[in-house]
Amino acid sequence: LCWLLLLAPVVLKGATPPTPTDPFIISTDTATFGTRVSQQIPAIARVGTRWYCIWYGVNKGEAGMSGEGSGCYNILAMSDDSCKTWTEIAYFVPNPAVAAQSVIDPRLTATPEGALLILIPVSGQKGRQRSVWSVLLKNPLAKKDEPFVYGPPAFVDFGFVGSTALIGGQIYFTAN
Repeated sequence: LCWLLLLAPVVLKGATPPTPTDPFIISTDTATFGTRVSQQIPAIARVGTRWYCIWYGVNKGEAGMSGEGSGCYNILAMSDDSCKTWTEIAYFVPNPAVAAQSVIDPRLTATPEGALLILIPVSGQKGRQRSVWSVLLKNPLAKKDEPFVYGPPAFVDFGFVGSTALIGGQIYFTAN
């Protein structure tokens, strides 16, 4: 119990509660987001026989030297051949209407119901605290001629998402 109290967020009486960042937007624009100068922090998950990988990258700056910062975005790719080849299917990018956002360090979890849960931290928006957002890929086993269907982004919590765990049919999150 003592540890739980130490880890619980505290808002002082009279203090303004934190404001989350705006969520990312989902794009399929490979012309803009298909080429990057840097890529980092991958996560992988399997739904049925299909594999998914997600990571963040940035398409501005010096090749191999530009890392986390303004303009980073997530790349979601899938493989139907046991990870021999990958096809990029979506990009989770900062909302262009909001300045100085960064979409970083994502996580993936296959849900017991068969959807793919995508967890994405968004940071760098002036006056707002880093926030973890989620989106469900509702049909991760869509056939090649079917479009992927995503739910709307949903605010999860403040901080930074860690690895998820599936225990007894329930998904548990870690965050800092």
